[in-house]
Amino acid sequence: MAGIGPKKQSYRPIHSEDTDSESSDTSRFIEPESCQKSHLRLIAPWIASTLFLSLITGYLLFQQPRSCSACPSAFRTDLRDAHAYIFYEERVFSGKLGFNEELGKVYRDIDRSEPQYVGPPSPEIDGAWADLLRDGHMDLQNGGTQGEFVRMTDEEAAPYTPELNKAPSSDYYHFEPDMFHSLHCLNAIRIELDEDYYSKHPHPHHADLEQAIRNSTNFPDNWDRIHRDHCLDQLRQAIQCHGDLSPVPVYHYNNDRVGLGVEQVHTCRKWEPMRKWMDIRKANQQ
Repeated sequence: MAGIGPKKQSYRPIHSEDTDSESSDTSRFIEPESCQKSHLRLIAPWIASTLFLSLITGYLLFQQPRSCSACPSAFRTDLRDAHAYIFYEERVFSGKLGFNEELGKVYRDIDRSEPQYVGPPSPEIDGAWADLLRDGHMDLQNGGTQGEFVRMTDEEAAPYTPELNKAPSSDYYHFEPDMFHSLHCLNAIRIELDEDYYSKHPHPHHADLEQAIRNSTNFPDNWDRIHRDHCLDQLRQAIQCHGDLSPVPVYHYNNDRVGLGVEQVHTCRKWEPMRKWMDIRKANQQ
């Protein structure tokens, strides 16, 4: 590899205070200004690089999340006014599977202190879902909204216009956060799984919606199947979208070939602040 050798330096004398003549015994020598500038040019890039790396290192250190609540919370696709209500937490899902050593059987763990959303259909379970979705339907008679449907401002609706139009009954734009869309779909599938029960005990809000669909000319005769397939695919994509990679270890109790995935800790968006955001938006639209 070729290299560059040191440049030969020249020196100039400094005159003594007593005489202006150059003399070897009265003269001292220093490097010329050109040499000093050359040294500065050599070390300047190193100084700049060091400062730049120090700034970047400091920025990255202070940007590292110190806890889950400090993680970047809002996505570009989240509505802007919801950003202040997005927080994270670590939690273990309820309803996990376990193994009863005494009975030698698998069971589902039920936390009776929490609302129950699944199980044999009952008014209590319907009530839990109604509270979760705040009745979860559009108030078609009064032109307002409830549950997962909320009014959009003209500014929020602008990216979707002119295709997006206002509801004829209210003269407002409406939207449904996708989380509530998925919950709506899950609840609809839950009701279909217990069709015998709900044929005798119609779910009030779903019955209203079904009646409105029957009165509409937009929906085909096989709408029930179309809606069920849509909901299943909605849930599939929502699960893939969120991509939870928390490990669920598989346990083989009694050395059985069939293993059970036993729930562990997950990182989740906190439900309560998001529910509060929806409630505030609905209260402000009255």
